[in-house]
Amino acid sequence: MIRQAASVIIIGKRNDKVLVLKRSSLAKNFNGFWNFPGGSIEQEEEPINAARREVLEETSLTVDAKHLLKLSEHFWDEQNLLVHHYIALKYSGDLLLNNESLDFKWICPDKIGLINFLPIPGDLITKVKKTMNSY
Repeated sequence: MIRQAASVIIIGKRNDKVLVLKRSSLAKNFNGFWNFPGGSIEQEEEPINAARREVLEETSLTVDAKHLLKLSEHFWDEQNLLVHHYIALKYSGDLLLNNESLDFKWICPDKIGLINFLPIPGDLITKVKKTMNSY
């Protein structure tokens, strides 16, 4: 069985950085790693709705995530995982982390490879930068 998840790459207000979160010891897995906001898609939940819900739960932000940037398959924790990567060019609210995250930062996409980030497809950052450059 393939488990599904959704993530949202939130573009900062100045269109030059993206939001990343550092997972806490209370997160179910990958403690200490950085990642984009997101999580599991519940049964019969639309991936885009899961993406928006997870961002709200993890950050208290409401995102205007409409565009599916990439689908990627991973094999983690002895499971196949299909991740729906969305991009959000607009968000609202005050950023407030839940207990699954220790910290957050706005980072240039080129710097993601320099931090302890969860594995992501090689072309995802290229797609993010291309989207950022088109707005």
